[in-house]
Amino acid sequence: MLYAFRIEDWISKSINEEIKEYEKLIDITNRTEFYKLLEKEKISLIFSYYDYNNFTEIAQVLDNINLLVKLGKVEKIIFISSYNVYKPVYGKPFKEDDPKFPRNTTGINAFNIENTLIYLNKKYNVETNILRLFSLYGPYMNNYTLVSNLFKSYIQNKKISIGDVKKVRDYLYIDDLIQIINKVYERGNENKLSIYNIGTNNPHSIRDMINKINELTKKKPEITFDPEKIRNEYDHDYVVADNTKLLKDFPDLEFTPLEEGLELTYKWLQGRESNVWECSYISRRSWKKAKAFNPRNTKTIITSWWKTNNRKNNRRHEKSRDS
Repeated sequence: MLYAFRIEDWISKSINEEIKEYEKLIDITNRTEFYKLLEKEKISLIFSYYDYNNFTEIAQVLDNINLLVKLGKVEKIIFISSYNVYKPVYGKPFKEDDPKFPRNTTGINAFNIENTLIYLNKKYNVETNILRLFSLYGPYMNNYTLVSNLFKSYIQNKKISIGDVKKVRDYLYIDDLIQIINKVYERGNENKLSIYNIGTNNPHSIRDMINKINELTKKKPEITFDPEKIRNEYDHDYVVADNTKLLKDFPDLEFTPLEEGLELTYKWLQGRESNVWECSYISRRSWKKAKAFNPRNTKTIITSWWKTNNRKNNRRHEKSRDS
């Protein structure tokens, strides 16, 4: 079983839909959850750099992992790290052995956790997989992400404020991350340390992505420059993954083209944001049933989901009134 904690909800929802042996914990520092793990014979853990308020919380998480590893309970660790551990460069993709020089909270947290996990791997020979994630997007994503904010502006016909459209990113569709996690999880236990860049190695500027969204939506909203959106410690100019090592170990990996991923994401967000369909949740699996990204099919899926969900809510209200 793959036990998860400290993973963003939108990513966890996607993992849960695709990996059967997956369970999201309240947290590994929760006493009840931790004792539950102690009772297991063998477990695998997946967690990320996300949601730490201070270094004390990081230490508490790592102390509990250390104890589980020391007791021989853990057979595999998967840590979703970040490209923010790297020293910024321009014009070339990051390699796994490039210099590390985190300059923001995300990078510092990820770097500290990575080093502790590497230590546990060397001391206890526990299989450890570090996945350095690049610019992720897709269904369920939260509104603070660049792609989500852009699409929301397009759907609601709002003006778009951008810090710098020249910055280059490596956009990874959520299904591709889930595919990689599943392959790493199912791979035989080799008791080794594996560090991978999780990206497509396809650079796209923010301007390029906006042009693709314009073409997809048939819209061209007003775009303004907002210097307040530039955060020097986070806004690397060039963030692209060298995924040679990843493809060497998993040669059958196929990445979703940006145009295709944007189209899937846009149609999912249309359903969620639409006041007509009033959807707050639509399964990603539903989109896979739509043929050739046909808008008529996706509307049918959304409408069908909405009617079904509405009936469930009505029955729930009726039972509540009866009681």
